[in-house]
Amino acid sequence: MIKRYGSVLGVAIIALTILHGCGAPEEYVGMETVVETSQKKVPKWVKKPPQPSRKYYYFVGQEDGKTRSDVYAYQRAMSEISSFLNTRAQTLYSQKETGDGLNTLSKYRESYIQLVSNASIRGALRKDRYMEKIKKTMDNGHDRFFRHYVLVAISKKDLKASEERTLAQQIDTAKATDPDVADALIAIQSIIQQTVIEE
Repeated sequence: MIKRYGSVLGVAIIALTILHGCGAPEEYVGMETVVETSQKKVPKWVKKPPQPSRKYYYFVGQEDGKTRSDVYAYQRAMSEISSFLNTRAQTLYSQKETGDGLNTLSKYRESYIQLVSNASIRGALRKDRYMEKIKKTMDNGHDRFFRHYVLVAISKKDLKASEERTLAQQIDTAKATDPDVADALIAIQSIIQQTVIEE
């Protein structure tokens, strides 16, 4: 009888050890735990920003803060749009600058970036948002803050129209002062016009 109780007790101790191991992980400094979310499931775009669709380019802004407002995350998304447009413009203009040896294109490039960025940011669409309330383990207790994500889109069609409109203005200006620059701008405009926007 004692032998039987001994084996039952051994099994019980092993079971308790396993159950204890399956509980919540032990806290450590820097550990973040999500204690509240704005949606039941984390949207896919939070972990992997969407690829461009037929109609839109997508951008995600993320920001941590002490309030439930996602204004800074939205501003981060706007910054991503500006960065994208800057890179796009650099690529378009640098091909003509280096190929044709036109250093004077740089002032047109800067103006182009500013005008197209302003138009695109004004037309940006807030597609979705997601929020998590985070509890972070600190040396002296816990810190609580909100992590905001905002998904923003810009229309490919509107972007193309803005680019074409800006280049048309620049071409008109350059024709009067520098025909070589005007020719380079016309070449850039034709590259943009050849871009197919799917409806």
